[in-house]
Amino acid sequence: MKICVIAIFTLLISFSPLESIFAQANEVTTFILVRHAEKADDGTQNPPLTDEGYKRAANLVFMLDRQDIDLIYSTDTFRTMQTVEPLAENKKMEIAHYNSRELSEFIMMLKADHTGQTIVICGHSNTLPETANLILGTTYFTENFDESDYENLLLIQHFGESSRMVRLRF
Repeated sequence: MKICVIAIFTLLISFSPLESIFAQANEVTTFILVRHAEKADDGTQNPPLTDEGYKRAANLVFMLDRQDIDLIYSTDTFRTMQTVEPLAENKKMEIAHYNSRELSEFIMMLKADHTGQTIVICGHSNTLPETANLILGTTYFTENFDESDYENLLLIQHFGESSRMVRLRF
């Protein structure tokens, strides 16, 4: 099952024929939005990942192993950083931090300054839907993700004033 999902993901991430058409008119910026993996219920405001969460973070590395990535962003919580740390280590990259309370400014900056790049953004059940809506330029998501749902991975390609999204589970 996971191999099939990974094969589909690899195919979708390229959006092959359409990407080349749109890339001629505008540079395609790819956003990979991932919700942090399973967090511990330790009674704190900033819990780490569980063992299952670390396994999901390792699966993210496997899924994105062949994908060129230019930037990796995370909020400054343990759970988001621990979700993308294995990916950053695999890609020999640093994790940049963003403020989830300033999403509009963050997305505008990414669109303006990182056209044509591939950007991974790790966030939360209550920030990823809004992040996706800002990239898409429309209200696709009207609610937050369920707090117990850690499988969300959104692939958004933005070109000019248009965007398209594929919602995956991992």
